[in-house]
Amino acid sequence: MTGFLAELGRKLAERWFTLLVLPGLAYLLVGAAAVRLGQSGWHDWRALWDGFTALTEGDPGQQDSLVARAVLLILAAVPVSAAVGALAQALAGPVERALCGPWPRPFTALSTRLTARRERAWTAEDTAYRRQRALAEAAGRRQITSTQAARHADRQTAQNQATGTSPAAPDAARSTTTPDPARSDDDLDPARAGTAPSVDPDAAAVADSVAARTTRPVTAHATAPSATGLDTTQPATAPSPAPTPARPTGGTPTRPAQHHAARATRYAGIAAHHDRRAAVHAARRNANSLIRPEHPTRLGDRLHAPAVRLGAEYGIDLATVWPRLWLLLPTSTRDTLTETRTRLDAAFALGGWALLYLPLALCWWPAALIALVTAAVAQRRAALAAEAYAELVEATVDLHLDRLHSRLAEPRPSPQQGRALTERLRRGL
Repeated sequence: MTGFLAELGRKLAERWFTLLVLPGLAYLLVGAAAVRLGQSGWHDWRALWDGFTALTEGDPGQQDSLVARAVLLILAAVPVSAAVGALAQALAGPVERALCGPWPRPFTALSTRLTARRERAWTAEDTAYRRQRALAEAAGRRQITSTQAARHADRQTAQNQATGTSPAAPDAARSTTTPDPARSDDDLDPARAGTAPSVDPDAAAVADSVAARTTRPVTAHATAPSATGLDTTQPATAPSPAPTPARPTGGTPTRPAQHHAARATRYAGIAAHHDRRAAVHAARRNANSLIRPEHPTRLGDRLHAPAVRLGAEYGIDLATVWPRLWLLLPTSTRDTLTETRTRLDAAFALGGWALLYLPLALCWWPAALIALVTAAVAQRRAALAAEAYAELVEATVDLHLDRLHSRLAEPRPSPQQGRALTERLRRGL
């Protein structure tokens, strides 16, 4: 027990010295430089060095007083540094509120406007994403139908070759037996298929029109007199009867099969095009927020996303379930979560140091640059730590929620069971 307490005290002392004393000493040095240099001589490093040597040098007969002065400065600097560090840690809470939101008065109106603007941008990208996905799915259904029509034409040609039937008869019957991509309304209309998108119910028709623009119609030719009296060949509006073509040889694709295969290839390209555009809109939407924005900043929505997404998937209230689930987690999982959350808290504390450096700019303007750099680093670290922490929380619930259900005599989780579990844990409150 004595060894354990000694090790614990050593770790606490190291943590106290690292988090509070060292940053506090750096802050005191910058503050001393600000007071010494001022605004007019902000770059006079010689004056700063002269001030330092004045503290460390003295007359030959005053060495004892110099040592005593140095000891007193050190003894005074350590607790003052620790106090400044504690103040920076206390400012981590306001910094977290500022980076995450929602903001209190008098910034409530600004918070509401920023949230509404982010929500409008998110909705626009989400609507565009869903529309592109609907177009891609419609083109994909057209591709499948064209592929099936090409295969049917090949099989019909093979049967004609085997029975010696003229190809004109199958071509006439093809309009009623072959699924024509241009007439497969039940397959192309999302409303009839039961998968109508909320943003563009005519997505299939749009995809069909795009493909139709790339299709070159086959026109017949007729003989018309020219201005010189000679007969020339010009396209006519109505096709003339063509001679009966020769029976195709085995293995050679027929014209209907080639036509449907070409349509299938075009629709595949259209589907790929809309898939790429959908991916672009999805990336823009997720860069704004993974859920519908409810906070003025992306960081706030990222930390709130696990509660929304897990609630939609399992029907649980994460704030209610998490304390019970935490007790069932393995030690390694809890250590990982604690370490990630510690990094996030350290980023917020770094933002507190940025706030402390701002008042020094009144005496020495380079302190404002230090504050800005510190704030930028804090915001970046907070974003990375929040991303990792949110992912870990979702992964933890996905992997260990079954254990909580089993310990509470519940079967495997479902949305209905999750809501029942939440009500049970709330105990009617």
